[in-house]
Amino acid sequence: MPKIAGFLALLFVLAQWGGAASAQTCEYAGQTFSLGSTVCECPNLRIVRSANSAGRGEITSRRLTCSKGQSWVNTNSLCLVAYTSADHAEDAFRKFQASYCPRLPVNHAELLKAISEETEKFFSLAPPSQVLVAVQAICRPRERFFCLPPSAGWASGVTF
Repeated sequence: MPKIAGFLALLFVLAQWGGAASAQTCEYAGQTFSLGSTVCECPNLRIVRSANSAGRGEITSRRLTCSKGQSWVNTNSLCLVAYTSADHAEDAFRKFQASYCPRLPVNHAELLKAISEETEKFFSLAPPSQVLVAVQAICRPRERFFCLPPSAGWASGVTF
């Protein structure tokens, strides 16, 4: 019986330790990474100009690692080091950004809801003069929308 109790206690301790170890994760761009994982951060662009040359662009991306405490730590190593002329630095930088920068997942329903709520909040709190300017700005550039005169009331005069 003592062997069974000792074995159960050992299993309990191991389960607790394993649970604590698995809880050590880091979040990056909506994804979860385990302890020790590495990611490359979005690149940085630095343009160095000198008096006797057109200059050069330096694009770098640091490597980060998931540490205990659920934070990302700089490993002091680079994922990317690229040099280009200063004239072409921005174009090269945009290409590296597309490769290295994470794209967050977009929940279109939540986004539309937030936009709708903010728009409703603006129109309910704004003075009539600001509402009129906003409605005119919305309706004027697009011919498929139409607006009634301000005397008809802003809510009844706008269709989308």
